[in-house]
Amino acid sequence: MRTICIIDPYSDLPSENLRPGRYHQIADQLVKKGFYVKLYISNISHRDKNKIKFNHLNNFYNGIEYVVIESYKYQSHISIFRILYEKVFIRNVIKDLESNKTPDLIILRDPAIFISKSILKYVKKTNVKYIVDIIDLWPELFELLLPRFLTNYSNLIFSSFYQRRKKLLLGASGFSAVSPDYLNIATVLKPNVPADVVYWGCDMKTISEIIDNQRGEILTELSLNKKNNDFWIIYSGTLGNGYDIKTIFKAAEILSYIPNIKFLIAGSGPLEAWVRNYIFQYRSTNIFYLGFLPTNKLISLFKYCDIGLTTYIKKSTVSMPIKAYDYFASGLPIINSLHKNLGKLVLEQNLGYNYEGEDAYSLKNAILSSFNNKNELNVKKCCTRKAAYTFNQVKQYGIFVKLVDNVLSEFVK
Repeated sequence: MRTICIIDPYSDLPSENLRPGRYHQIADQLVKKGFYVKLYISNISHRDKNKIKFNHLNNFYNGIEYVVIESYKYQSHISIFRILYEKVFIRNVIKDLESNKTPDLIILRDPAIFISKSILKYVKKTNVKYIVDIIDLWPELFELLLPRFLTNYSNLIFSSFYQRRKKLLLGASGFSAVSPDYLNIATVLKPNVPADVVYWGCDMKTISEIIDNQRGEILTELSLNKKNNDFWIIYSGTLGNGYDIKTIFKAAEILSYIPNIKFLIAGSGPLEAWVRNYIFQYRSTNIFYLGFLPTNKLISLFKYCDIGLTTYIKKSTVSMPIKAYDYFASGLPIINSLHKNLGKLVLEQNLGYNYEGEDAYSLKNAILSSFNNKNELNVKKCCTRKAAYTFNQVKQYGIFVKLVDNVLSEFVK
């Protein structure tokens, strides 16, 4: 039996309250195809920064071996402690790899700036092949954090990071990515290896069951009441500076003259206190903050919403956010600020409306377009459900299995 090791310092152990992570789903599909899969994760949860509770070092779940690696605890996403966290993690991963039989293939989550050096040293010594799966863009994301007077020097400032990524990509035997935009970064460097887009995807079966079985219990639980003429707009996800949260609130303020347009905010993050204070200070009657909701409750709520928000700042590096797939599977069109892959799909497949990030009046106009054109919105709802079948996670992660087969067959040759 061929062994595949997946390395991701940010996966969690499976939980009933959270959607199965990308690498759990990839591992699950690979196990079903007869591979032995080891998924290396950290003992520190990226979500809540607490230690993962486990009984043994190695946890088996649905045939997947979860190898929980000791790492360094951190709190801030942007800090020297997070870098230390990754370095300690990969050091202990390599120790475990070296104490066991060399795997047939490694799947590595990228960004991997702070762990790539150790991985490259290991694969050079063992000659093991690896696939790089690009799910986010570092150091491009770091550039957004620079003061304005330094932005013209960003390539120079982060040149060592770009070189690390380039070296990692050039050594890979295959590539996958969560969007065409991301995959292109790898394939332009090394075009003649197996490569494919594997979207985050959605669990169509589970989402459909939740939607069909919901009878209003979630509204009672959240103390919400939707009147017949109410129009509900929902933002779900991280409350952070990169997500254009303040523009949502500005647009809500502008639209306060239409009392039946309501904004539901579900999520947590650095701006949570700001959100609560805004609603309290301005006595907002059209914005409702619901806090963090587990995936199943969030999907239940989507049944009663009219449109979803995928709102990001202008310079965002995001291409295809996870929340979009859940919106589509729930029959929700979106109002979107991203101009990469998702922005194109919105236009090409009639999935909603685009607006200019950080422009409250542009967002307001998009909301009014959806609010004033119910027939058009209903057509878009049908289009989102159709698109969701393309993004069904079983189909998407089946693509990844084929990629693995292609890489391994190339290795045999």
